[in-house]
Amino acid sequence: MRTRRLLVLLILLAVLAPAASPRAGAPEAEVRATLRAYIQAMRRGELARLRPHLAGALYEREYRVLFEENAEYARFLRRFYRGARSRLESVTVAPDGTTATAVITIKLRGGGTVPTTVDLAKEPGGAWKITGSSQ
Repeated sequence: MRTRRLLVLLILLAVLAPAASPRAGAPEAEVRATLRAYIQAMRRGELARLRPHLAGALYEREYRVLFEENAEYARFLRRFYRGARSRLESVTVAPDGTTATAVITIKLRGGGTVPTTVDLAKEPGGAWKITGSSQ
């Protein structure tokens, strides 16, 4: 189950590349920019560029082994996300501006659809980090 959730998060983030709405508030635009940068790196299999977008606890719990011990992971990402499409359904930033949730629907090239919620938190330095996902 943990592997499946990780895979869904990676699919989700690899294919999501929405443009920030001109009417979007600054925090929402920042969240969207974070997701776009992560997705671009995911599609290219650039693990070093993916890492800064993951919260430390999430990285340690679910990604460290994939990133550091799986030599084929970058190649897998490039192949797996080819042809997938996504739709950003919503981005909701908490009133205090410290957390956000993005709801995304992924359509895999094989036809499966995966709705996923991605949670993010704003660190003290101002960067948004992905803290988890759920289906």
